[in-house]
Amino acid sequence: MNKFVSKVLLFVAPFLALLAAELFVLPIDRFSFRVWEALYILQVRGLPPGRFYPSMTVAKVEQGDLAPHTPYAVSKSVVWHTDRFGFRKEDKPGATYPVVIVGDSGIVGTGLTQEDMLSEVLERRLGRGVYPYAPFDMNKFVCDRRFHASPPDTVVLAVMERAVPLLPLLEVPGPEAFTPVPRWKEMLKESEIFQRTLVLADRFDKQALLNYVRGRVKSRVLRWMGLTDLKYPRIGRMLFYEGETANSDVPEAVQDAAVSVLCRYREYLASRGIRFIFVAVPNKENLYCDLFPQKHKPVLLPSIAARLRAAGVETVDLQRPFEEAMARGETLYHSDDSHWNAAGVQ
Repeated sequence: MNKFVSKVLLFVAPFLALLAAELFVLPIDRFSFRVWEALYILQVRGLPPGRFYPSMTVAKVEQGDLAPHTPYAVSKSVVWHTDRFGFRKEDKPGATYPVVIVGDSGIVGTGLTQEDMLSEVLERRLGRGVYPYAPFDMNKFVCDRRFHASPPDTVVLAVMERAVPLLPLLEVPGPEAFTPVPRWKEMLKESEIFQRTLVLADRFDKQALLNYVRGRVKSRVLRWMGLTDLKYPRIGRMLFYEGETANSDVPEAVQDAAVSVLCRYREYLASRGIRFIFVAVPNKENLYCDLFPQKHKPVLLPSIAARLRAAGVETVDLQRPFEEAMARGETLYHSDDSHWNAAGVQ
């Protein structure tokens, strides 16, 4: 029996050593192609409140979400800071945020270094605190105790064009959602020991090293066979998330439903004294529609903007300014990523 146990321990020892090196020695982003994958955390009972490991600073040369480890990948030097709540914001105890941007991965600043994020650019221009509450929808925001106790003056909902027809119905939280929490629980959640334990458990569950090895082996085998593991539509060196299907017309009934949802957001926030502004960012396919066979220009964004203005909802229509910038020869999106670049944010 002792010999059997010894053999088992001898067999698993190298794997345990590799796991220990991954968790305690190597940089947290060693086995990921983007900081997003390195810091993204699976929430358990709302811990942490954000989507990323709390209280982190990571600098990395990363690649876009559409072409990692392929000949079409473009290297980008980025820096990420996350606060103690797990959002991509440098932690500043006591800071106030009159403006909160609720949104998707574009608001997180995928492919961008911290200072080029929309929230950071807007904060510098306004001279007021701007918080990137992303990647989350409005339902998550209205249930957040932090911003229920200290509501912002303005909430901006900013999403990609493809997400407009998918906006969720508002689920207004009841009073029970904001019952007082014992102070010791709040202190525990914000303690460094608790956060480190949470991160360690998630990293163990994530199996980054195993996934990295699996991905690299698959990539090399495909290249040896003369194939590529590129999963997304490509025109030249420009990659797209959906391709030409992203430019399909959206039925009026779907547009009406989206406007109804946005009106409900506005009404609820207004009842709490908060100003609401909606922003839809054009899909990459929208601005490059001339590259596709049908050259079909989608009209969703101008149509939604007109409907919202008629309904009294403040909105920013980015279709025209983006088209004008493209006509001047500006590049507003990463070639190997579905998200806007620093020029697009500006």
